[in-house]
Amino acid sequence: TTDDWLLVTPLDATTFLPQKFNDSFTLSNGIISRTLLLNANFQTTGFVRGRLNFSTNGVPEVEIRANGHLFIIGDGDGIRLEYVGHRVHDPHALFWWEQGRRHTTSYTYWPPRGLTVEVDFKAPTHYSKFFDGKVTVFYEMYNSVPVLSKWVTIHSYHSNVKISRFVVDQLFFEGMTSFLQPILDQTVGTTLDLKQEGVNAHFAAAYQEPNILLQPSVRGNFTSFRVYLTLQDSSDQLRSSLTMKQFQRVVTPQTVESPLVLRLKNADVSTYAAVLKNAVAVGVEMIWLPTEPSDLVSAEGIARLLVLSTNTRTQGVEFGLVVHTGHVQHMEDNADACKPILMFQQQLLSLATSLGIGGYAIVTDEAWNALHCFAAKSDFYSSLVARGIMVSASEKGFSFAGVGKTLLHTIHRVETMDDFLVLQDQLSATLTNSVPSAIWVDVDCPMNHTLYDLTLALTLGNGIASSLSETCLSESVAHREILTHWTDVYHRYPKLLTSNCIHFATDGLDVFMHLNPTGYQWHAFVLVINTSLRLIERSVALPLYYAAFDSYCAVREMENAVKLHRVDDDFTARVSVQLVPYSSTYFVFELPVPD
Repeated sequence: TTDDWLLVTPLDATTFLPQKFNDSFTLSNGIISRTLLLNANFQTTGFVRGRLNFSTNGVPEVEIRANGHLFIIGDGDGIRLEYVGHRVHDPHALFWWEQGRRHTTSYTYWPPRGLTVEVDFKAPTHYSKFFDGKVTVFYEMYNSVPVLSKWVTIHSYHSNVKISRFVVDQLFFEGMTSFLQPILDQTVGTTLDLKQEGVNAHFAAAYQEPNILLQPSVRGNFTSFRVYLTLQDSSDQLRSSLTMKQFQRVVTPQTVESPLVLRLKNADVSTYAAVLKNAVAVGVEMIWLPTEPSDLVSAEGIARLLVLSTNTRTQGVEFGLVVHTGHVQHMEDNADACKPILMFQQQLLSLATSLGIGGYAIVTDEAWNALHCFAAKSDFYSSLVARGIMVSASEKGFSFAGVGKTLLHTIHRVETMDDFLVLQDQLSATLTNSVPSAIWVDVDCPMNHTLYDLTLALTLGNGIASSLSETCLSESVAHREILTHWTDVYHRYPKLLTSNCIHFATDGLDVFMHLNPTGYQWHAFVLVINTSLRLIERSVALPLYYAAFDSYCAVREMENAVKLHRVDDDFTARVSVQLVPYSSTYFVFELPVPD
């Protein structure tokens, strides 16, 4: 099993290899590679993993319709842009993030390790009157994960350019579409086309109906969305899911931090000290404060936030803002109409800079969909994320906003078992989802102790980024004991609980397995929940291949004594479970101590 890249600590470096005669180059990380011709017929000749081989196959891999003329990079019908030159460098950080802040592994790096290749093109001389600028195509590959990202920038030097078609990447390949998993970092106004055509498949990533105007005197450049292409080596759902989770750790490590958050309805400077003391006592790592847009510009509002932020960070707790922007009105596709959202962006950035923090902006669907100008959306996303301010495209519900953007899901109260089961179904689907994004769950404090215990087991016991309401700190002693128990678990095994997760149901039990094959001591954390109305006493077979155990493993139920278990030839081990209705337990799998 040591040859399996999912079971070893990342070591391989990405390389840039010019081929003979210097007319092509190959970008490779030992798992995948992409080879490109550098002559007049610039194109992808191979995007390879094992026997899976992609190419442009006679179609352009980039298409740009500028001022009514179709310019292409690669083969196909259109005006072929001419290769000018290329540069190779380390990847740049997409957004601000401090490496190793919370629960990241020792081999988490930011920016991610790998290589970026920039390739420049220009229009042929006799077509320069239609487009006198430069197009740069970026290819970025990361160490020890089968992922390549690509994006394009367009620069206009002197004349206005109107772009009405924009294809960022296009490939053909022989095989099933399930082996290619593309993700875009911008979901608004974009389209992914992945079709099976007999034994062949076709992939394209483009803007739906771009209406981009480049004006050198105002805005003479445009950067496209990024498309992330993951090449799978198996159609097995579990392996594919674990591959995507590894991609998430490399490309968007901030989404697996999962901080324990206290969310406030309001914060008065005079009472904040007591709230902060209680938060520190249960191990809260961040405090969210709801903020009105007016607070971003008023001297009084900024002064108040500065005091609260300073007091919070002095206690080793981070400080974040939640800003609702539903006040943004409908906007047409012109620069003047986009000013309100750009003004809000600048206000939020200015405040974050003055406080020395990141924050969280919640953009309601209605306000976001009202933005018809791509330039404003692109600027809004990129500049906020660059400062560490996470943006959600939805206030409620599981709505993915793209790679590196935060998913926010609101659960108001778990008052019945039906509420809990809905939450469990949503989280199990999201934990194993192939789209890399953070999960946020609001946890209130219901009166029923059993439901409260199950809710905290499901969230904190799965390393979910949970935001606790103030009532969680002010309820009864019994409620506080339940909270303290699960926050202790959450803080005791942070790297396990934020590792790759799989979920399965078996005879009334829901099993969540967190797997960390490269862990120093602990390799798996297994949460078992009984949501049935009956006592369950039975053994459960647990698949441990991706925990990297050989013949034996040491197992500890909750914080009890360690027992030695045999790992079968099919990499399963059995544990005995005895659970009353509506209860849970957990197991920690460790490396056995040598005799």
